[in-house]
Amino acid sequence: VYADYGNAFVGPLKLSDFLLGAGAEIFVELQTGYFVVSTFRIGLARGLSEGGYWQPYVILSTPF
Repeated sequence: VYADYGNAFVGPLKLSDFLLGAGAEIFVELQTGYFVVSTFRIGLARGLSEGGYWQPYVILSTPF
């Protein structure tokens, strides 16, 4: 479970542009053999500020 508050910006910092979001995620690390490691994440996030929406996501990756 997580929450974040912020924004990506260029130029002067304005706190009125910041947005609030929250979500939950399941994270699994898988190891095949001795050297092959991969990570699997599945989650659901929601923007809590005006105009926010539900955003499901799935990530399969290998760390470097």
